Amino acid sequence: ITVHSSSAEETTCASSQEQQTQVKPHLTMSPIKIVAISGSLRKASCNTGLLRALGTAFGKKFAQEQVTYEVLDISDLPLYNGDLEANLPTAVTEFQKQVKQADAVVFATPENNFGFSAVIKNAVDWGSRGALGNTWAGK
Repeated sequence: ITVHSSSAEETTCASSQEQQTQVKPHLTMSPIKIVAISGSLRKASCNTGLLRALGTAFGKKFAQEQVTYEVLDISDLPLYNGDLEANLPTAVTEFQKQVKQADAVVFATPENNFGFSAVIKNAVDWGSRGALGNTWAGK
């Protein structure tokens, strides 16, 4: 069944046997941008490895025109310090731009003392401050 408009005020359904006018809207969609953040800075981190594997899986499942995926390097983020907000370090502004432009964020973090790692907490703090505002909003 195809829905088509037969008049300005009426919408009807027609079966495939009936003569019908089909209008297919042209949709251009930009790829869904996903960024991933590991809560571990170790080079051999299982969490970072998990995020890389997820990226590989996305690459096999979706074309690059559909989904882009990037594991962000947060090792250069300084510890959060409100005094730095007046003149944000480059690592912070780049991080904020990447998160702001993303449609979704994936976190993988080890458990530290029954909670998130300090690395993730630091990234969350930086992502919610500064001229760009809360870069996590809408994710």
